[in-house]
Amino acid sequence: MQCTCFTIQTPAITTFVNNIHMSSAPKGNKLVEMELFVATIESGSFSLAARHFCMSPSAVSKAVARLEARLRVTLLNRSTRKLSLTPAGESFFHRSKCLLSELDDIEAGMTQDALPSGPCASIPMCHSVN
Repeated sequence: MQCTCFTIQTPAITTFVNNIHMSSAPKGNKLVEMELFVATIESGSFSLAARHFCMSPSAVSKAVARLEARLRVTLLNRSTRKLSLTPAGESFFHRSKCLLSELDDIEAGMTQDALPSGPCASIPMCHSVN
């Protein structure tokens, strides 16, 4: 299955992350850790990803470390100057982007389903017959 992804901004997860401190988040929240990992790669640093989510770089780094520990694989090669993906990290990054993009599509579909489909909204009215 081929998956093409262009953006990663899951509103529900972004709101969730913005409204909590990672220390109070459930340990191992898979979607939050995944989105933080993807944001770290896309931005190129823990600091920029942290700024996007109004978190500390340490909290983002710890979330990615929890993700690696849970998966039992190293996703990132870390140095003082740059981050680079391991082969496993490369695969996980692309698959995560696709999954998060699919989540965006599902949420957007639900929003579209809730809207009236035609140019005019149908409003049920009660009337009495004499």
